[in-house]
Amino acid sequence: MNEKNKVDTNTFESRSALDDRGSLKSIIYKLSHDLGAPVRLIDGFSKALYEDLPQDTDPLVLEDLGQIRNAVESMSKMIEGLLRFSRGLSTELSIVEVDLAAVVQEVAAAFQRSDEKREVEFLCVDSAIVQADPLQIKVALECLIGNAWKFTSKSAKASIEFGSFEEDGKTVYFVKDNGVGIGPEAKGKLFMPFERFHSVSEFAGAGIGLATARQIISRHGGKIWARSRVNEGTELFFTL
Repeated sequence: MNEKNKVDTNTFESRSALDDRGSLKSIIYKLSHDLGAPVRLIDGFSKALYEDLPQDTDPLVLEDLGQIRNAVESMSKMIEGLLRFSRGLSTELSIVEVDLAAVVQEVAAAFQRSDEKREVEFLCVDSAIVQADPLQIKVALECLIGNAWKFTSKSAKASIEFGSFEEDGKTVYFVKDNGVGIGPEAKGKLFMPFERFHSVSEFAGAGIGLATARQIISRHGGKIWARSRVNEGTELFFTL
């Protein structure tokens, strides 16, 4: 293992959350179902109210209504994240040969299309053949690349890299970025659902992406960990 990959005090290992997948899936499904109905109701009525307001409505009223709409959107994304997390726990795996590099390139291209004004340097190995479920592993890589995409949004020259190295007879894959990074407060929490280390006003999101990636990688018999420093970026490592 070369010097740059040695574990240090800024390494964050994933810890097991709730391993009873059946119970967790039931809890998540019920929670997302029970939350979904009132959120859709608030969304519908607030939208109708906004459209019916006269043009001379007090700007403070419009601002307050906008805050409601923003909160509803955030809750909707959280519910969507919960359902995605649940599918990562329960969907039956279909293991075939997958080229992780090709998947990463596809995911990266999708992120670039989503915001063509951003200039992000994507670096990727030519090939990384593994045995995995193609749909599930794509979701995991979307979460990992998405994490890097989000937290490099304030970088002057954003860079995201996917690669691999050999360690103790195993291939370790990594997603590296030069984003804002995180501090020691993330120790033991980074891969837990809904843990956030930046405010929503700084970086939007439900706080479910890395937890979803962890569940999928765990189901493939692998593990995931990270190394990060504030203002120096983050490296996410995983095995399969």
